[in-house]
Amino acid sequence: MGVSEGKHKILLVEDELDTVRGLSELLGEEGFLVLTATNVAEAVKLLTEDKIDLVLTDLRMPGAGGSDLIREANERFPDLPVFVMTGCPDIDRYIEPQLAGQLELIPKPIDCQTLLTRVRSVLSVQAS
Repeated sequence: MGVSEGKHKILLVEDELDTVRGLSELLGEEGFLVLTATNVAEAVKLLTEDKIDLVLTDLRMPGAGGSDLIREANERFPDLPVFVMTGCPDIDRYIEPQLAGQLELIPKPIDCQTLLTRVRSVLSVQAS
């Protein structure tokens, strides 16, 4: 399956299917290629099989959570931008301090325009 040049791949990791559908549609309409995973194991598999440009992950999921994915992504792909969607006011309990500074936090409920602006900004810097 060929991907047209210039399309950035975003890995969306979220266990709520309505959120997956909504964000996939939003990002797809903006020209991004969206790969989805509903758990950390699927996400890690996709990260190792494909060239991902940005990860957009929920923090709290059943089983291994977003913090496990963040740690894994940081170890394997230290330059990979990671956006964390969270409604947790106490996010520091879930994220290791040395990783927190490398993350973009996206508060829930998600403001779609803010998300798109931040994604475009990070990916345009990455492409230069």
